[in-house]
This record gives sequence, C-alpha cells and structure tokens, in this order.
Amino acid sequence: MYYLKRRLSVINEKAPSSREEEDDEEDDIPEEEPSPDDEKTNDELDGVTKESRSPKDGSTITKEDGTEEEKEPLQEQTAISLEKEDIPYIAPRPRAYTAGASISTEKFDTLSLSSLKRYTSVTSLVSNAMDRVNHAVIPIRKSEVIKLQIFVTVLFLLIVLFVGTAHVTHYRHVGEMRLFGRVKLEESLGRIFIFNAEDVLTVEAELGGQFTQGVHPYPCKNTQNTKKGSSSFNLTDSSLKNEELSPKKEDNICIEWKNQARLEMKKSLLKEGMNCYSLHWQSLHEDVSPIDCFPVGKDHGHWYGGGETAGAAWPLDKGQIRNSPFVTGDEDNTEWGNVIKKYFLNSKGFSLTIEDHTPLFVSMNESKFCIQARFDNFAYYYHRFNLPRLNYTICVEQDIKTVHSKLLPESFWEGHSQKDLDTLQHLLEKPIWQLNSKNEGFPVSHDLLEKYIEEVLGRRKFQNDNDRGYLLLDHRWQKYMGDFEFNNKAFPDIKKTLQIIKDSGFQLVLTVNPYVSTESKNFRVGVQKEIFVKERNSPKNVPALTWFDNIPSTAFLDITNNMTVQWLQTRLEKLSKTLNNEALFYLDIGNTFHVPTYFNFSVPLDNPDLYGEHFTKHVMDQVPVIGVSGASSKRPKAPAFVFLSTPKSNWSNLQTIIPKVLHLSVVDYPFVNPGPVGGVPSDSGILVQFELYVRWWQLNTFLPMLHFLQPPTLYPLTKVTLIYIFVSFEL
Repeated sequence: MYYLKRRLSVINEKAPSSREEEDDEEDDIPEEEPSPDDEKTNDELDGVTKESRSPKDGSTITKEDGTEEEKEPLQEQTAISLEKEDIPYIAPRPRAYTAGASISTEKFDTLSLSSLKRYTSVTSLVSNAMDRVNHAVIPIRKSEVIKLQIFVTVLFLLIVLFVGTAHVTHYRHVGEMRLFGRVKLEESLGRIFIFNAEDVLTVEAELGGQFTQGVHPYPCKNTQNTKKGSSSFNLTDSSLKNEELSPKKEDNICIEWKNQARLEMKKSLLKEGMNCYSLHWQSLHEDVSPIDCFPVGKDHGHWYGGGETAGAAWPLDKGQIRNSPFVTGDEDNTEWGNVIKKYFLNSKGFSLTIEDHTPLFVSMNESKFCIQARFDNFAYYYHRFNLPRLNYTICVEQDIKTVHSKLLPESFWEGHSQKDLDTLQHLLEKPIWQLNSKNEGFPVSHDLLEKYIEEVLGRRKFQNDNDRGYLLLDHRWQKYMGDFEFNNKAFPDIKKTLQIIKDSGFQLVLTVNPYVSTESKNFRVGVQKEIFVKERNSPKNVPALTWFDNIPSTAFLDITNNMTVQWLQTRLEKLSKTLNNEALFYLDIGNTFHVPTYFNFSVPLDNPDLYGEHFTKHVMDQVPVIGVSGASSKRPKAPAFVFLSTPKSNWSNLQTIIPKVLHLSVVDYPFVNPGPVGGVPSDSGILVQFELYVRWWQLNTFLPMLHFLQPPTLYPLTKVTLIYIFVSFEL
C-alpha cells in the first residue's frame, strides 16, 4: 500500500500542476509511517535515492548532477484523467537484493508517464506483441496498395474462370458414352467421335440435327418400332430380341430419343482387323428426318467418291452440292450424273457406305457434308407409308489407301469367262465409232450406214489392219423403239449389211432400251401381257407412260415382273440369232427422271435407280453387253463399261472429264467411257472446233475407252494429218 502511494506521488510531482492542487491532493491521502526495511526496499525498486526525493510539499526536485529544479504541479483535470486511464499495474522484474549494497541513482531514470506506458510485462506474450506492433510503424505506399488490388482482382477472375470451366466440363461429360473402346458419343451435344487403332481421332460427326433441344436419349427397351416403319437392324432371330441394349454389350448399342428417333450401332471386324461401325437410324415421328453431318475443312480431310457430279469438283469439298435426292439424272434436274454409288471416302482414313434402301439426300457446302433420310413424292415414293431410315457403315483405318484397299471386292474377276476377258482387252485397245443418225434427221438405214463407214475410212483404205473397233448404232436401227428387230424398209437385206460392216473391220453394237414406244406393235402385246409398269391409282391394265430421247410417249418395262423378264430375254435371243450371234449390245437405260412419274412396280423398289441394276443383269444373262449408260449400286460385270453423261462440246466440259473419271474409280467403276471426242455439238451438222477436238482426243487416249461421234476424216486433209501426228493414232 505504501508502495502504491509513493508511485502516485512521483507521478504528481512530474505533472505540470500548481502547488495548491498538489497540496490538496496530498492532504487527502492518509499517511502511514513506513518501516526502515520497507523504505529501503522501495527506494531500491523505484531506482531513486532518498536524497533525490522531494518532500510532499516541496516544489523542487534533485537532478542526477545534484542541482535542483523547480517543478510545476499537475493540474487537477490531468491527474483525474490519468487516474481514469486503463493502465494495469505491472510488477517490475524481480531483482536480486544483497543487504548492505548501495543502489546508484545514476542507473535509473526518473519515472514519467511515457516510461510507465512502455514498461511492459515480460511474462505476458500478448503485451509483448502489442508493444512491438505499436512501435513498428510501417509506411504503406499508394503503389503497393494498387498492386495488391490488382492481384486480388486477377485472382478473383481466375477463380471464376476455373469454376466456370469445371462446371461446363462436368455437364459436358455427364452425357458422354464410351462405346466399343474407340467410339465416344456425346449425347448432350449430339456428336460422335471415332478413333482408329492408333487412338487417333479420325471421324467426327453431328448426329440427328433435327432433334428437340434438351431431349436426352435413353437405352432402348424394345428394338421393335411401335410406330410406322421398321429398322433394318433386324433382331428377330437374335438372342438380343426384346433385351435392353446397353454399353455393356460388346458389339451392339441401342439408344432412343423419345418420340423422335432410335439409333442402333453395331461393331464389326473386317479383314485384317479393320474396324467398321454400322449406324442404323429409325425415325419415330413424321416430322423427324434423320440427318448426320461431317465437318468439312483442311483439318477434317477431303471427300471423294459418290460418282458423277454436275460440278465435277475434285475433291468433292472443293465444290458445293445443294440438298437433293441421291439419284441419277443430269445437270438440268439434279446434282448427280448417270453413274453414282452411295460410297464416299475421306482422306483422314475412313469410308462411308450408305445402304441402298435409304431414301438418301446429300448436301455439301464449305462447312459440312450431310447425309439425310427423307422421302418425297417421286424418287422415294414408296417410303410414304413408312418413316425414313438412315443406315450407313463407317470403316476406319490409319490412312485412306489402307481403308480403300481393304474394301475392294476380292471377287472382282469371279464369274468372268475367257471370252469376257478377251472382249474387255479388245475394248481397251480399239475405239467405238457411233453413227449419230439424230443429226441426219431420219432413221438409220443401210445406205446411211455405208456412207458413214466411208467417212470413217477416209480417202484410202488400209491393208495392214482390218480391225477398226466397234460400230455403235442408236435405237433408230428399229422402226419404233421397243420393236427389238431391224426396220425391214431401212435394211431390206440385213445379211448384206452385216457383211459390209464385217469387211470394213468393225463389230456391230446395237442399242436396246427398257422403253417401248406406243407406236410399236409390242406396246399392244405388252398391255395384254401386263409387262409394263402400272400407273398408280389406275385400273389394273393401264400402263404408266413416260418419255425418252426424242420419243414423246413410251411404256416402261416392269423388270421386277418375271413375265417381263421372260418376254424380254426371248426377244433378245431371237434378235441375236438373226445376227448370227455376232452382235454386241449397249444398254441405254436413261436415268431416274425417265421413269414414269406415278410408277408402280410389281415388286416395290427402294428407289427407281435400282431398276437399271435389274435390267442390266437380266439382259447380260442373255446377250453380250459392252456398255451401260448408267449405274447406281453395283458395277456391271465386265466387259461392260459405264458411260458418262454425254457432254456438250465446250472447253468447260473438257475440264470435267478427269474429275468425273477419278470419282468413278473411287466408287469401284474402273471401266469408264468418258464420252465422244469433242463432245456433242449444240447444232447438228456443225463440226467441233478443231483445237478442242484435238485436245479432247489427246485426253481420251489416256482413258480406258476411246469414243468417236464425229470421225476425224470430216476435217480437211491437212488438219487430219496434224491429228495423226498429235495423237499418233492409226486407223
């Protein structure tokens, strides 16, 4: 108690207060006489000698150097505020004390208010930390504050970006399915990715472009379609019938978009380990036409195949194809020519083969190549009772050469006789000379044929070689198309005509068609025997009429009818015997747009192009055929060549020949007739421009077949001589 009183007394002495206030304060404190021991101890702890202490009522203090200084007492409000300060009492550090030792007054400073605040306890960690913080004043520059704010902002943006990316990635992979080990299906985006054996991304496609957004697929519970239409992926005889196909099945998967479409996938392993994946789309709603698209661009490979196109771009992605049915035609009514096939090849190392029964529409632009199953009122009329199906197969390999070579048929030469091979070799060596009676304005006759032979042979005859190729006559060797016999008035002595042809070194080739003119006597026979294609929604015996070439009204042979096949083969056999079985045949079957508009075959065809395949097969079973005007599915058996659409005579069409031939070679049509040298002039009787004729001839010498419509002998002798020099060709 005494010690506390002494400390307060010292503080009041140092405060700048008046003597009167100090005396009043000292009077209020009761005095207590300290013992000698207490006084000594307190003097040592306070670090003040007795000589330096001031009396209670004194106004001077003794300094260390012994001088005295007068001090003003603290004012009353200062003393009161000091008493109210929240300054806890902290005991000083204990010191060793030895009796009799003297404490120097020079070792201690006189206590003051500031020294009392700095006097902290070493036993309190909090006090020590607060003391260091209070005295450590660190100046913060404005530039450092700005840097800190920028850092926090950038950090915040990075966190937001990371969270957003994680969110998108999560929901993107929620719908991912890994199929067959090398196929990834992203159902949320409707995309499929296929990797080759080296785990390199090869195929990328967008599936089902017409699906409603937000509708997710689920595993099929029943592969039998409950709506109109059926899937070609038949599971009737399979152990998987009525089972749920899931990714756990090793080679099959089935998923369905409710009330929109069903997708069935099947993996197969072809020769030498090439992986193929069959995709079978079945529409489940009349407003859904399945469509799959493949990206186009330098990073996605180039496209080849498909057949003859109007634009003749090489590769296909260098041009554009408007969305149109994949059927044969010409540049006036479709994007495709007379020779096509549902087979495409990509330079990244995969093939695309669409099944024949698919009502296929194809389009291509600068960004994507699309295939779609959709029916219409003409080419795909039979699909009106069903829902469209898009069925195709993708085969994947390490490069385009490998995948294409593995898909080539191994049985290319199977079923060919030695006579077939000999004829093929001869066609590769000798040209075809076509008598164009259309330009003459009247049917083919013995006199016209003899005149044409003289034009071909020129002013002199060669004695060293009588084999000059083939002489092709169009359908005008008949009085009416469909007669299947020579016109008796134009050829009164057919044996004489045949002898002239043979002596001139030619072999006769006759053109036959599946069309029967309404003026032909066989039209009445056909109506009675019901061998023609019928008109839809008409009485039983009414044939469907169409047109072909310059014949305005013709009937169309129903080759799906067995009675028609028997009648046709009988007529051809009789004709061949008339010609001593020495004649060959060329089949001019036209294209899809020559089929009657409201056709009704005895056996429904998936598209009218398949008609030509059946017609060619049945004719070749009876007589030798060296050429077909078109094909859409299967390559005709050798020695038959496929003929390109007859080009018009101009420089632009000359440039389209090479791309067309190359595309046809991709789709397995190696034996191609590129058309007559110089093309077909727009006006009959006008010669093709001489330089164009020569350049065209030079090009055709490098192609499988050489075909003349205008013989080179029609040009002046000097120019004919130049032609022989340019092409090194001898008649």
